[in-house]
Amino acid sequence: MKKPRKKLLLKIMPMTRSDKFHGYVNHLAVLEDGKTVKILGGEGLKLFVKDLDGNVQECYHGNIQMIWNK
Repeated sequence: MKKPRKKLLLKIMPMTRSDKFHGYVNHLAVLEDGKTVKILGGEGLKLFVKDLDGNVQECYHGNIQMIWNK
């Protein structure tokens, strides 16, 4: 039986406050490899992002090429 996606996401990614990440949580970003992702939050130097297919992955600030501000 599959686990509910929300519970799995909370297990992988701790809750964070958006002001800690300069207000960029829920903003779209383009990674160096060309993927467009949504910033979900982070822990330490790691960021948790979700791609357009719904896959959650970790990346670092240095992997981000551009962040959309709107």
